[in-house]
Amino acid sequence: MAKFDAAIPYVIISNFESLYMKSPKMYSEVLKAGGNVAYETVKANVPASFKKSDIMRKLKMTKVYRTPSDGAINIKIGFYGYFINHNNRVTPAPLVANIFEYGSSKFPKHPFFRKSMESKRIVIAMMKKETELIKEIVNQ
Repeated sequence: MAKFDAAIPYVIISNFESLYMKSPKMYSEVLKAGGNVAYETVKANVPASFKKSDIMRKLKMTKVYRTPSDGAINIKIGFYGYFINHNNRVTPAPLVANIFEYGSSKFPKHPFFRKSMESKRIVIAMMKKETELIKEIVNQ
C-alpha cells in the first residue's frame, strides 16, 4: 500500500508564527486606521455651529483597548469633557452632541455621527493597513 507524508515547509510555518506573535499589535494598528477614517468623517460632518465653537477640541479618539469580558479590541470616538458655550457657560460636550444627534422636545435632530460611520470606507482603510502590515511581517 502507498503511503503519503505531507510536510509544510519551515518558511511557511515561521511566517504563520510571526503573524500570530505580532497579531495584537497588528490588530491595534488596523483598528486605528479605521478609527482615523471615522474620526475625520465625523469632523467633516459636524454641524456648522460646532465648527465655530470650542466643542471641537472635545472631539477625541481613545487609545485602542481590550475589553476584559470578551477580549474584543476596541476604539471609541466621541465628545468628552466640558466646554464653554456661546453664553460663556460651562456645558457638557456629550450632552450637546447627543441633543444634536437625536434632538429634544425643543430642538430638531441633526444627525452627524450616524452619517459618519461609513462602513465601506472604514473597512477599506482597515484592509489596506492589514495588507501593508502582513507584507511587512512576511518580508522580514
